[in-house]
Amino acid sequence: VTLYLQHPVLGNKELICTLDNSKAYAGSTHKFAINEETPDFEYIPATSVSLDKEEITLSLTNSFAALNSTISPANAFEQTVTWSSDNENIVKVNQEGGIVAYGNGQAIVTVTTEDGNFTANCTIQVEGNFQTFIPDADSYVYDNQKSSNYGTSSVVTVRKDGTNYERRGYFRFPIDGLDNINLNTQDVKITIALYVEAGADNVTEVNWQLYPVNNISWDEYTINWNNKPVHSTTLLAEKRCIKPVGTTFNTANIVEFNLTEYAVSQYTKGAKFISVFFDQDKRASAGKGTSSFASKEHEDILRHPRMIVLPTDKPVGYDNIYYDSFKIYH
Repeated sequence: VTLYLQHPVLGNKELICTLDNSKAYAGSTHKFAINEETPDFEYIPATSVSLDKEEITLSLTNSFAALNSTISPANAFEQTVTWSSDNENIVKVNQEGGIVAYGNGQAIVTVTTEDGNFTANCTIQVEGNFQTFIPDADSYVYDNQKSSNYGTSSVVTVRKDGTNYERRGYFRFPIDGLDNINLNTQDVKITIALYVEAGADNVTEVNWQLYPVNNISWDEYTINWNNKPVHSTTLLAEKRCIKPVGTTFNTANIVEFNLTEYAVSQYTKGAKFISVFFDQDKRASAGKGTSSFASKEHEDILRHPRMIVLPTDKPVGYDNIYYDSFKIYH
């Protein structure tokens, strides 16, 4: 007779059992002796947790960091921890201890053990006068699945190709953060930063292109190929597509697009949101040009789309609301 046990340490463990009476018959009851090689389980509780850093300073140009936790004792049975930030307008943290700065100020990142609720803290100081916003909506549409919606997808996919292969991406960002900026005395730079999740073999042959979408009322949970909003033909920004480096988080996979002029012009007209459409300029060889950005639904907050608003003081006597260096670049 072989029995199986879901052991808390060993997983599925086969227990070899031997009948202690060789003259057993159907319907009789007998004892079984379990092989004594099966180890006894000893539960070792956690007693504390610590972090490898107590303080971290971040900025716009150094906006990512990582924390590592250590549970004591090292052989504690339950090693699960959770991470949290006490102010996500300043710092966000993922469930691996990865940190991203969202704005000026101080926040406390805390790690908590599942066993015993032991905690350890790290103080994060973010320097520099900037704000970060995530889109309130993002999705893509696909002409081979014209009625399908991808608003809950973890990626926004773009591909320029023939019929039944086209994908187009949409993002909508709030710009009411400009309410905190005096455009008479301050200039501003507004960029969107996207994390490249995937790129097909020949994607580096083509460019991403951004166009404005004047109708900002589309719904990310209902948008599809059939009802997609019309976009303008005015090119806002363009950048060569890249293939991502590795599968783990890497800042080399972040691409930025400068939307300063468009965002400010829309804001001065009273808009509280801007909506943009992503396409590619041409078809890649053999159609292998598909690329995907992480969406706001992605499980890793370090990869979420971000709009970064950076105000700067104007030079004395400079009246134009745009610096030349803030104009759209490719």
